[in-house]
Amino acid sequence: MSVRIANLALARVGTGRIESFEDADAAAVLVRELWPQVRDAELRAHTWGCATARSLLAASTEVPAFGFARSFPLPADCLRVLEVGEGGARSDWRVEGRAVLADAAPPLALRYVRRLDDDGEMDASLVDVLALRLAAAFAPRLTQSASAGEGLERDYKEALRRAKRLDAIENPPQAIGDALDTRTWLEARR
Repeated sequence: MSVRIANLALARVGTGRIESFEDADAAAVLVRELWPQVRDAELRAHTWGCATARSLLAASTEVPAFGFARSFPLPADCLRVLEVGEGGARSDWRVEGRAVLADAAPPLALRYVRRLDDDGEMDASLVDVLALRLAAAFAPRLTQSASAGEGLERDYKEALRRAKRLDAIENPPQAIGDALDTRTWLEARR
């Protein structure tokens, strides 16, 4: 957990700092309760460059009951599958539970969004987004005011737009599926 992000969020609300997530005060208790959900939801919601990883998956000894030849357990830190197969090659696959089901031979190439716990691995824009989202989540409870989170929610949405724009600039668009054969497309249009 990131005490720095928690303290940035607490500063936005205008309350004191925490030294540790183990502190007994109300702020530490709320942060400890909300941080895992806020972090994972924000990381999963966007393809953050700093949270994108690649892995080669080994096949499990357990075979799916039907529909696919193999099951490939997901990495423990996987929050969202982005791409399965090398070089963007599309294959028939599904995510079920904590595994990718596919007919592909092992190892299975995987590109995914991973869980980040260390704010040192996070882009500065993502740190800002997480702090604002966390602040908006706990502001009403810390301040005892239902409207306390509204301004923070607006700030969060603006920071998110900015962060996504910056992240998108660094990551060119990815081709989806096999390259389009224009002859086939034109023939289909006729």
